[in-house]
Amino acid sequence: MKYQRRHISRLRDELAFRYEELQRALHIPNDMGVPTTDTIDIEGLRVRLAVEDFKAILSEVRKLK
Repeated sequence: MKYQRRHISRLRDELAFRYEELQRALHIPNDMGVPTTDTIDIEGLRVRLAVEDFKAILSEVRKLK
């Protein structure tokens, strides 16, 4: 199949951006190599939104044939 270069470039950029946002949502603070506790606080809502955004762009990519 042939696709517009602009369309594929936009998909690639959106995919990268949303993946980075998902990584930021799951960020583990740097404790200088020594963990201070066994638990960390993560914003569940932020993670869920990042996952949904990532799934949305993946479904667009999946439509390519």
